[in-house]
Amino acid sequence: MPMMTDVELGQELAAAIARRRWTNREFARQMPVDSTLVSKWIHGAKPMTRHQLQRAVMVLDDFTFCLAVARYASGGVLGVTLDAVDGGRAGAALCVGKEIAEAQATLAAAHAILIAPPDDNMRESAMDVALALLELSSACKETIARLCQSYGLGASEMAFALAARLREQGYVTRSGHPAGNRAAAAI
Repeated sequence: MPMMTDVELGQELAAAIARRRWTNREFARQMPVDSTLVSKWIHGAKPMTRHQLQRAVMVLDDFTFCLAVARYASGGVLGVTLDAVDGGRAGAALCVGKEIAEAQATLAAAHAILIAPPDDNMRESAMDVALALLELSSACKETIARLCQSYGLGASEMAFALAARLREQGYVTRSGHPAGNRAAAAI
């Protein structure tokens, strides 16, 4: 695969901005840079610096754009090596890996919140922790779906195996209800 051009990277940038449902001006504010510079990047008239690429990856938090930047920065080697990663099993695994790394800090924060009595001052922190855990859960579910599809694993087969594993580990009582908070099960 040939090296990605500035124009192709600009197209990827425009698509990532659109996926966030931002205008170019909003993206420029988040970077922060002048909106005319964003237009130059999108049209390939001016290349992004290494710092600008790193900042755009962080600001957009978009896996497809992240892969495009990696391909652009590697001179196309990544595209040859991991052709069509986006949407594939490897792409899902990379997303889950990123979420797991972020979850370590979230779990430490959850531990601190869960062992303390409920406090209205901690409500916002508890919300942040809960949302981060739900984000991890979504990434894991996406990976599970891809694995099931790729390896022909049936839903009933997975449900049966999961129920047995949860019982073995004490997450489910004999009655079949989660051993923990029932409100969490509703989520």
